[in-house]
Amino acid sequence: MVSVENERINARVITASDAQDSIAQARDALGSVGYRGPVGAVETAPAIIDNPAVCAKSDLTLVNIHAFFDPHTKAEDAGKFVKSEVERVKKACPGKRVVVTESGWPHQGDNHDQAVASPSAQKAAIASIRASFTQDLFLFNAFDSEWKTDDASTFNSEKYWGVLS
Repeated sequence: MVSVENERINARVITASDAQDSIAQARDALGSVGYRGPVGAVETAPAIIDNPAVCAKSDLTLVNIHAFFDPHTKAEDAGKFVKSEVERVKKACPGKRVVVTESGWPHQGDNHDQAVASPSAQKAAIASIRASFTQDLFLFNAFDSEWKTDDASTFNSEKYWGVLS
């Protein structure tokens, strides 16, 4: 599969219409070199739910769902949270396959309400996610991303999602 963008609607950098145009342009350009696989845009669940027209243009629905950013979700409930968000996306995008392109839990960062960033919480969250999904989900990320910038909006966890770090 090919993704044409990553959370740019969510970040308010592009519009849903821009994403649809990018999907069409990518599909045409890739088709001209023989690619016939699926093309879509990666967004957060709220951005997809609020902009279902992106699903209509995509061959499949690609979403990043991180339970850590929900302050009411404990690590051991991460899988249930991700599964419930997938169901919400499926309702907004009927008939489309939904693939979670990022999900996980940080092992370091600032705690917020019930969402705790720690090595033990990460282990519990990953176990919960793996118990809830046997396919159509990518864990994020193999290694920490030291090059990223942390800030309060990500609870200073942006660098610390690596499950092998």
